[in-house]
Amino acid sequence: MFGFIFNCIETTHSEPKAKQMAKQAKVLGEAEFKRVLAAAGATRLRSRNKLLVQMSHWAGARACELAGLRVGDVQEADGSIVDVVTLLGWQTKGANRARMFLSQRLRKAIGEYLAARPVLAAKPNHPLFFSQKGEGLTTQAIINLFAKLYADAGIKGASSHSGRRTFITNMAERGVNPRIIQVLARHSCLSTTMRYMDVNDVKLRNAVELA
Repeated sequence: MFGFIFNCIETTHSEPKAKQMAKQAKVLGEAEFKRVLAAAGATRLRSRNKLLVQMSHWAGARACELAGLRVGDVQEADGSIVDVVTLLGWQTKGANRARMFLSQRLRKAIGEYLAARPVLAAKPNHPLFFSQKGEGLTTQAIINLFAKLYADAGIKGASSHSGRRTFITNMAERGVNPRIIQVLARHSCLSTTMRYMDVNDVKLRNAVELA
């Protein structure tokens, strides 16, 4: 049942590579990221929405992974926040087990989110992200939410995949080994990771100066 709801299925394998690249979501700069956080902060469920944005940008989390997260996936029995989330097959793209590494700032954000919700924190099997009715958010609901947040922030060309592309591109620009980025992005192929990395004329000019 869960796999039907949450699994991300790749639908572009049969499309020409150029068409796939044209569909890539926008990579955000720091100022744009702050605008999205501000947009999330202006919503009724601001702490939930801000954490969704942070997990997308700081852990490269897919919409289906966010939809599948349970409290017990991010929190130990003693209340501490894990540094590595183990994702089961039904929570991931391709139905394969994977690991999501959490940075210190993201663990802090998750800890604050749960600390403000002690009843939720005591329910390890409860969805981490849920609606006002208490129901777990579906993948499509999260995709729609990201679209609204980016629109509210006045950012065009962004989608639920923008945080993931930004996460990957930022690491690449900081010189992180592509193989490490591949693992952190939970990609089975390095070529997929490389397609996520944003390249433009400014970056190319800066790079040639290093030669």
